[in-house]
Amino acid sequence: VLISLIIIYSGVKIEFLRAPSSSSGGYLYLSYLSIPLTIIWLISITNSIGQADELGDITPYIVFIASLTFLVVSLVQRQGLILAEALSLIMAVIAFIFIKYFPRGKFSSYYMSFGFILAVIAIVGVSKSTAALTLLIPFLILGVPIIDSSYSIMANYA
Repeated sequence: VLISLIIIYSGVKIEFLRAPSSSSGGYLYLSYLSIPLTIIWLISITNSIGQADELGDITPYIVFIASLTFLVVSLVQRQGLILAEALSLIMAVIAFIFIKYFPRGKFSSYYMSFGFILAVIAIVGVSKSTAALTLLIPFLILGVPIIDSSYSIMANYA
């Protein structure tokens, strides 16, 4: 939560949602809900990627595909910052895939770091673009970890 507050203090937060029948040009601006919603998003995506480790060793590949998708979207929309962030994360995941075959502990801190970076990329990518589809793209890209963690939460309570 503390790191989420640092990210918010640096200016990265969810400031609007797409509202088709809104009087404010199609966007629903979040004034007081912006900070709590950003914290929930960052923690949710971080934990979703961290919990995806239970699926086996496919978590780095999920992060790789999500980063590659963000890279392609940033190329299409000409967003240089997102391009650099996605490319950096792709290189980190490739390096991790090469070294992951050495003996390691049962810690998922690297997965949590990847998840946090993906969550921040999703927020920055949406806030810098005005395309209507961009608000849906992070959910589509991060769909597998979100559905997996939602399923495991529901299975624990059912």
